[in-house]
Amino acid sequence: MPFYHVFFSDNKIFSKMTDYIEIGLTPHGEQCAQVGDPDYSERARLECLAYMGQLRRTYPEKCEKVRLKRQAFPHDFGYYYEVVAIFREDDEAAAAAAIFLQDNAPEYWDAEAIEYLQQSGYFSDDNEDAYFTQKERNP
Repeated sequence: MPFYHVFFSDNKIFSKMTDYIEIGLTPHGEQCAQVGDPDYSERARLECLAYMGQLRRTYPEKCEKVRLKRQAFPHDFGYYYEVVAIFREDDEAAAAAAIFLQDNAPEYWDAEAIEYLQQSGYFSDDNEDAYFTQKERNP
């Protein structure tokens, strides 16, 4: 869904038509926070930050062409969050980069993402099994 991006420069207002593509909340082979869980918002925030970092490490040249952002979407139980790649509608290279990121999203967390999540307190005692599964896949 296209939208206008408004920005200011030297007291002038500029706008450009932009669009976005949803990349996801986590790598597609990983478990993610569930809407409706009491700690959903914080867990989803950490997942999005870790995922954006991993995408930037994995595909730096593609990520330079788009803006990665955590986007909220309405849901019956509040809002759910995903990483989106935002690009100017008239920039074919940026649109292609966004599509590439969606089509080539990582399957699992990389070691740096796991470390970030661990240091952020993401892996609680309740979620210890998920951590060990991820750790075994990504030693």
